Amino acid sequence: MLLNPAIRCACGATDLVAAPLYRSDGSTSIAVLTCTFCGLTWEAGMTPTCPGPNYTQAYATAEGLDLVDEELQLLFLAEDIKERSTAAFTGRGPAVDTRELRDFLLRKAAFLDQTAYGLELGWFLGQADDESVNDASSKAVLAAREFLEFDCRHDAAYALGPTRVTSPDWACHGGTRAYVRQEYLALLRAEEAEADQEEYLPHRDSSGELLDTEGRPL
Repeated sequence: MLLNPAIRCACGATDLVAAPLYRSDGSTSIAVLTCTFCGLTWEAGMTPTCPGPNYTQAYATAEGLDLVDEELQLLFLAEDIKERSTAAFTGRGPAVDTRELRDFLLRKAAFLDQTAYGLELGWFLGQADDESVNDASSKAVLAAREFLEFDCRHDAAYALGPTRVTSPDWACHGGTRAYVRQEYLALLRAEEAEADQEEYLPHRDSSGELLDTEGRPL
């Protein structure tokens, strides 16, 4: 039995029927979910209980992301941050930058949110057992709460999303994970905008010479 399902109807019910989608490559996913209590139907990836971006919106630009590779990168980052924090504590190095730490917590929470949601969808198809889903969901909630509390402690100084971390909107079921999706999508959009802007800015080549956007010396 799932102890705390993230996938639930807007009415609060968790007794759902999933309609499978059979793909041409032989794989199977979930097309829509229907509540057996009130009859509401919604597409997989949508979140009828929470505000902010749903799974499809938040992670659409990260569809090509290899979650295995992301997990490895997060493990390396966690170890690096731990070592630098220890060095700073003993006076052997500078403190870890607050924004850098926030970005790590956000990436970790988003990774665990995606993983847990994917497993829960797989549960409807018999591809994941109760224990796996419950464990992944618990980890996702803990990481999301850690990230949300980090933003609260820092007065949302680095938050980019439209709804503030202190908003009562996040008090819904799954609200902490919804806040992660809002901030993850906002971060991706900010990075894309910065990358687009850099295309139109002068830059330096390997020798240090300043060039225009077409590579001509200024």
